[in-house]
Amino acid sequence: REAGTGEEGWSLGHTAGAFGMAMERCRDNLRASILLAAGAATVALPVALGLSHAAARARFGKIWLAAALLPFAAPAILFGIGQITVWNHPLTQDFYAGDGLVIGMLLGRYLAFPLLILTSAVENLSPRLEEAAAMIGAGPLRRLLSIVVPPVIPALAGAWTLVFVFAMRELDAAILVPAANKTVMFRLYNAIHFYRQDYVAALALVTLFVIALPGILWSLFAKKKMDVLP
Repeated sequence: REAGTGEEGWSLGHTAGAFGMAMERCRDNLRASILLAAGAATVALPVALGLSHAAARARFGKIWLAAALLPFAAPAILFGIGQITVWNHPLTQDFYAGDGLVIGMLLGRYLAFPLLILTSAVENLSPRLEEAAAMIGAGPLRRLLSIVVPPVIPALAGAWTLVFVFAMRELDAAILVPAANKTVMFRLYNAIHFYRQDYVAALALVTLFVIALPGILWSLFAKKKMDVLP
């Protein structure tokens, strides 16, 4: 049955009840997914910015860029198995059972998106401003923050949003990692396969809205267009 339909037929009260049940039963799962996806997207930005700047400016930067993209080429199931193999040991049990592993897994899976977006954005900037700043004594970090970051803010927003979107919907690797079993996608996966109720459809719609929300907010309030294409 779909939300608000079934034997009782559609009604506003029935639909509201389905959404209310979805939030009551799965609020913690939705919160966990939002925090983990936002955490992965936030951590991805400085990592991708540094790597993309090196890829755009360094002599052998493209080699490092290609190496950084390899995890995305691996199937999600194999990537999840790799995470288990690396971290499921007595000395790393706390990390293996915590959110850090999930954020690291999502970062490894989707770092390719901000890397490609930001590398393209940095390549479009003239290196002469950075060279001039270096001549007057500005260090690498100061040059990066004051010269490179301001013009690529739309690309940073696009990169953050893409990582957030894909991290929110990640299921394949999350099935294998126990720490990721609390996400809303895992809850939806179980609910769809074991029982079909109205609240499952309502929860899917709520999840879809959360995934689309960053792009909607940027479109409504930002003055610049979000850059998501490299």
